[in-house]
Amino acid sequence: MSSIQFRIALAATLFLTAVAPSFAQQSGTIVGIVYDAATGNPLPQIKVEIAGPATFDATTDTDGSFLIEVPVGTYKVSYTSQRFLPTAVDGVEVSAGQIADATTVMSATGEVTTVDVVESVLPQVATAEAMLTERKLAQTVSDSISGAEIKAGTASDAAGALEKVTGVSVVNDRFVFVRGLSERYSATTLNNAMLATTEPERRVVPLDLFPANLIDNIKVLKTYTPDLPGEFSAGLVQIETTEFPTKPTMSISYSTGFNTQTQGSNFLSYPGGGLDYFGYDDGTRSLPSSLPRDTRIDRSNFSASELQSFGKALSDNWQMRPKQNFWRPTQTWNIVAGNSYGKLGLVGAVTFSNNPRSIFNQDRIFYQPNPLVATGELRPDQAPPLPKNIFKYNQSTESSRIGAAFNASYRINEKHKVTVKNFLSHDTDNETRFYTGFHQDFGTDVRDTRLRFIERQILSTQVEGEHLFPSWGNSIFSWQYAYSNATRDEPDLRESLYLLNDVTGKYEYFDDSQSAFRMFNNLDEGIHNPKVDYMLPFYGSNWSGSLKVGANLSFRERDFRSRRLRFALRGRTNIDPTLPANELFGSDNIRPNGFEINETTRITDAYTGTRDIYGYYGMLDFNLAQKWRFIGGLRIEDVNQDVTTFDPFNPELNRQPAPFNKVNYLPSVNVTRFLTPKQNLRFAFSKTVARPDFRELALFDFLDIVGGRQTIGNPKLVQTEIQNYDVRWEYFPGGNQLIAASFFYKDFNKPIEQTIRATVGLLTTFDNATAARNYGVELEFRRGLDFIGPKLRQFSVSSNFTFVDSNIDLSEVQNIVLTNLIRPMQGQSRYVGNFIAEWARPEWRSTARFYTNYFSRRISDVGVLGLPDVYQEGVTTLDFVYELNLREDGKWKMRMNAQNLTNALWDWTQGGLTFQRYTMGRTFTVGTSFQIF
Repeated sequence: MSSIQFRIALAATLFLTAVAPSFAQQSGTIVGIVYDAATGNPLPQIKVEIAGPATFDATTDTDGSFLIEVPVGTYKVSYTSQRFLPTAVDGVEVSAGQIADATTVMSATGEVTTVDVVESVLPQVATAEAMLTERKLAQTVSDSISGAEIKAGTASDAAGALEKVTGVSVVNDRFVFVRGLSERYSATTLNNAMLATTEPERRVVPLDLFPANLIDNIKVLKTYTPDLPGEFSAGLVQIETTEFPTKPTMSISYSTGFNTQTQGSNFLSYPGGGLDYFGYDDGTRSLPSSLPRDTRIDRSNFSASELQSFGKALSDNWQMRPKQNFWRPTQTWNIVAGNSYGKLGLVGAVTFSNNPRSIFNQDRIFYQPNPLVATGELRPDQAPPLPKNIFKYNQSTESSRIGAAFNASYRINEKHKVTVKNFLSHDTDNETRFYTGFHQDFGTDVRDTRLRFIERQILSTQVEGEHLFPSWGNSIFSWQYAYSNATRDEPDLRESLYLLNDVTGKYEYFDDSQSAFRMFNNLDEGIHNPKVDYMLPFYGSNWSGSLKVGANLSFRERDFRSRRLRFALRGRTNIDPTLPANELFGSDNIRPNGFEINETTRITDAYTGTRDIYGYYGMLDFNLAQKWRFIGGLRIEDVNQDVTTFDPFNPELNRQPAPFNKVNYLPSVNVTRFLTPKQNLRFAFSKTVARPDFRELALFDFLDIVGGRQTIGNPKLVQTEIQNYDVRWEYFPGGNQLIAASFFYKDFNKPIEQTIRATVGLLTTFDNATAARNYGVELEFRRGLDFIGPKLRQFSVSSNFTFVDSNIDLSEVQNIVLTNLIRPMQGQSRYVGNFIAEWARPEWRSTARFYTNYFSRRISDVGVLGLPDVYQEGVTTLDFVYELNLREDGKWKMRMNAQNLTNALWDWTQGGLTFQRYTMGRTFTVGTSFQIF
């Protein structure tokens, strides 16, 4: 562990100790947020009077909230303001050491309407209910999931949690598809700040990097307003980390479990470093210091003896070493602590998990077109493709994750507040992969081994302030400066390939560009994101609203370097090609007439990128007589982007810049018709964009596996312009209940799509299609079943269903060899659904939930040269959670999770034939959590 990591761990320990003092709980706390019933904005400077066993006064601060510690008893909380009708929440019960919620809404004095008061509820339900209240008053069409709902489920990260949200599916367990659109059309913010990404091939952040234990809530905004970044169409995922506590708190949790395909079987592995379990490479995989960093390693620059020395400096660690009867379980630890010290609030959380997982006997078949298609005798859909390469994969991956959040807030007074938020996630996949099978190009069976170690890390730090100016019409000035850094380190990927000698019956080393191959990749990306906002509320006799203006700037920088080395076979003297890789590439065989190290790094294996976005907006939020609400405005984004690909050893030579500059005018209109105090009808229209990413413009290319295709960028890409239309009806019966229906339509001009060209071999790249469209319907239902009969009062259901259809036109794109030029958009499922059934028995202190998730078939890879498109077939998964409170106060809990109970088959087909197929096994975990105070 480095000195920096040690200091972070020490600081975390001291911090968690400091925020956990002893506390005599002879009183309780009343908290609340006051919202404007028309706009949903928090209301500052509202007078709060609390009457009961004792009397207290307070004033809401800049975010409309208040907090008062009071003696145990029952209270009435009254709210008054010159501009709003008075309201009150009666019967607020305060217990020793507990929190009572008195959140409410207020209407302007000129408005005559019925106002629903948010009643006090139990803490866990309050969180989910508060999210529904926020959704009801929101400016946009949005969905959300609370921290309590996330923790009640089986998800270990944000990606898994979002699978339960309406219209959302998750691809590769990491990337969010909203309303059938790929991650290209979504964006992610953390505490309202932009994030750098760890992915060299994508702009978005993989959501498996956000541990569930650190998340307070997640919102998915599906329509756009001018105060939001303009580069999304499907959804803006807003993640909020651990919130400040209203009382001293400290809790610890631990869970352990096993997977039916992993524990008890062999686990593929190889000798690594001493910190692999925690997800850190201790230098074992680093490029040896004796190898030159700025000079290409080949015969033109070094002598034979020098090359021999360089080759011997690399480790002879090429082979997997399976661990027999592997039983080490999955483990997760988590600690959260927080407290308030007068005007200062502190909260911190640390989580760690280690999850080994094996997937054996994966079928992977590559096909070639049927000759009858090439002759024109049959259409592609009439002639099934013919098998070309037939492989069987076995793979084991040990995933380790460390996450931490440390936040501090200082309330100068009720008008001014400053907050500092920090978030760290370090995620590592240590992968061993082995496959065998027939390869047609070689005319025999192959055996390939790959060892891969990927460290990904995101660090986000931000400082923000809110300032209320009563003398300026209660206007609010807010500011934020955020910095996000993402790194991806992939040290010493090793791959070796052997072919079967049909005469001897033995596998022999094959001298191929992907064999005896080592690669070192490194990505470093940073974003500086300053922004300011100014909001001025206004009120009339029967209208109210606010005017908001602001600026949101982001400055992104990326540096990517790749280095490729391989042992070239210069001679076969005294070399046995059947030897295992560790012996074959051992020191004795590294010599001028044997194996010699050779640099295969390409002149396009490095690129730098900058993207500066200057965003300015003006927005009007206008409410008319509590019947209509109009939110509209314009955002201007000036984008200056440049990507330059270059030779890592001669940065000034062979430079291939790909500049991209554009000024976008992005209007938006959101209209809400309040049908009743419990029903909204929403309409929205907006124009947004999707810009090409660094990777899509850069000429860096990489071959993933033998039999796969090279991927390279296209510097000629232009941005996609999108028109978005939305309608939603939503009904909030009360409590944590909801019924909603939505319709959406999106029109794309020049969407960016992955395509394939025929060069020397097939080459994957990116092109602008002519046009595309995407439309669908969303349905959502949450309800307790007590309306059916009293015997079902302990049961409730939550379900959502999405239907999506799309079409993309690639007929005008030149020089591509795609089979279907008009087809659904890649990654789009026609149907996505969730069903959650919950049983709660308070007298038994027990809760049980069943989670069912389904998505229908979707295109995963596009077909070429007459081959059909590859479809991932539909999958249904079933999870179960049981939670038992071991103490009446709920401070000690036990949880049992069962995931993938049906052991779902993950199946990809091409022309109805198996392309890839595997199962992931069932996972069972048991855990406990204890709230110290």
